[in-house]
Amino acid sequence: MIRVLLALVTCSTALSAQSFEGEIQMQLSGAKPGDAPRSMAYATRRGAVRLTAAGMPGGVVMLIPTGERTLYMLLPAQQSYVEAPVPATKAPDGPVPVVKRTGRTETIAGVSCEHVTVGLANGVADVCLTTALGPWLNPLRSVGQAAGGAATLWEQALGADGFPLKVVLPDGTVSMEVVKVERKRLAPALFEIPSTYVKMTMPARR
Repeated sequence: MIRVLLALVTCSTALSAQSFEGEIQMQLSGAKPGDAPRSMAYATRRGAVRLTAAGMPGGVVMLIPTGERTLYMLLPAQQSYVEAPVPATKAPDGPVPVVKRTGRTETIAGVSCEHVTVGLANGVADVCLTTALGPWLNPLRSVGQAAGGAATLWEQALGADGFPLKVVLPDGTVSMEVVKVERKRLAPALFEIPSTYVKMTMPARR
């Protein structure tokens, strides 16, 4: 239903990253060439993640609570939800992508990041990583893996080594870019399943 789109720091920086709480607005490239970018809201609090993807019929919200290996997909229009285990990140198939830190920095949406290149079979991707927002936990990637897909190669290569603010693929396509970062207090209820929602069973794969 949803296509797969995703720690070399000092102790003080790591503690600062873990304390980030707020909302991160980002844009993703269209599913097909020529499609308009899609917006996505990424909220995080104490390690929990809430992702709201705009443009999905009826609206879809994905939750990964703190410390859990379960993804919850909320369907507000139906007042229901489904759950699926979050699989472990798989090692890249074939040659391991070569990751190089460039030392070149940039400020995106008010946050500093360092450009890291990832050598892929079809060229070199450029990812601007920051350690100021905590680890990158991509629910869309988890959905893809649960459905039999795999994480994108650049995510597999980088693992949890920072949060990507911008990803430029070898063909020059900007596959994702953060456009706004807002540090603010978030209600714990945002990361919980509403009590009125009914659990649905996800169809078994064939």
